[in-house]
Amino acid sequence: MVLQDGRILCAGSNTHQFYTFSGEFPTELRLDAFSPPYLAPAQDLLRCTITASPAQIFYNTNFTITFTVPLTPVAWIELNLVSAPFVTHSFGQGQRLLNLATTAYVPVANNTYTITATAPTTPQLAPPAYYMLFAVNQGIPGPSIWVQVSAPQ
Repeated sequence: MVLQDGRILCAGSNTHQFYTFSGEFPTELRLDAFSPPYLAPAQDLLRCTITASPAQIFYNTNFTITFTVPLTPVAWIELNLVSAPFVTHSFGQGQRLLNLATTAYVPVANNTYTITATAPTTPQLAPPAYYMLFAVNQGIPGPSIWVQVSAPQ
């Protein structure tokens, strides 16, 4: 499962009726957090931090976020929504990553930029729920924030 900081959480055990810590298939209670190479400190100058975003975004509408990044971006900034699925038996129920259509980023202050994105068009692409929103610069994600995707009331 993807965590908000970009690490991958691995956890689980075998299927067993009871907690059994000995025998042929003992219950496993360890958790492991894998840090991919894109999270290395050497990449920190490329890592975007979202500083302002709507808490809720509505289908097929534009929204704007503000982000900071230590080095001026030299490429397109991606905005990605990642669901927070229920994971069981090595299978992520409802797992999805959506790359949003965006405009070019606009500088607003020293190392601060805005970017406008279009929310997913329909509930078939992104069922109503909370999603992690990542800003990605040259393949390096920054920490995500939570946004709710829904239809307007």
